Amino acid sequence: MPWAKALRTVSFHDITSGNNISAAARTIITRCGYDLCTGWGTPMGQSLINAVVGAPDSLGITPSGSFAASGAVGGRSAPPVRHLFLTNNSSSPLTWSVINPATWLEAAPAGGALAAGAETNVIVSFDAAASNLAAGIYTTNLTFTNWTTHVAQSESFTLQIGQSLVQNGGFETGGFTGWTLVGDTIIYYGRGNFLIYDAVEDTASGYEVVHSGDYGVFLGDDQLATLSQTLATVAAKAI
Repeated sequence: MPWAKALRTVSFHDITSGNNISAAARTIITRCGYDLCTGWGTPMGQSLINAVVGAPDSLGITPSGSFAASGAVGGRSAPPVRHLFLTNNSSSPLTWSVINPATWLEAAPAGGALAAGAETNVIVSFDAAASNLAAGIYTTNLTFTNWTTHVAQSESFTLQIGQSLVQNGGFETGGFTGWTLVGDTIIYYGRGNFLIYDAVEDTASGYEVVHSGDYGVFLGDDQLATLSQTLATVAAKAI
């Protein structure tokens, strides 16, 4: 098949010399292309990765990854905006557009053209509809399409309205999710013996917690330790 030959030539080092000549086994000698001695050859690292998952698209988006904001019912959300930078990493011009399915999110500009090596700034913000949302957690994906390569990339956005600013406040995830712990956790001595310094334990293990949940946190480090969390706030607004 033509595609198999193309994959082989750009993703593998073809081994054309050597053999496994042995009196006790069938003789197999290497040759150009696929052979029973070495198969397709040794992989070419990044070239093989690109062939399997695809090379990065010429339209670059930074920063990548999910974005989360929070706010009170009827109030502003923080952070209020996210700046995305679109870059044309190719030597040819391209056109792009963004699909925004959420009524509470706005992306501007929503499309355009980029010359080779050029970049543009897309501002993603919460529009007036966001202030009318009821308490809840809202998620959406913005889809950026490179119409030159026909490759689409998604950026996820989450808006928490009327939710607690403190993430995992009751430690009900069973761990320190959302928190940054600097200190000792559980020290095991073997044969089931251990010492708890800082850890989250559940009632099923025989521990008593100080609220109605299933988990509680032990904070008993004998050295200086910290447990912290960064909260998204809005200037001049009470927490």
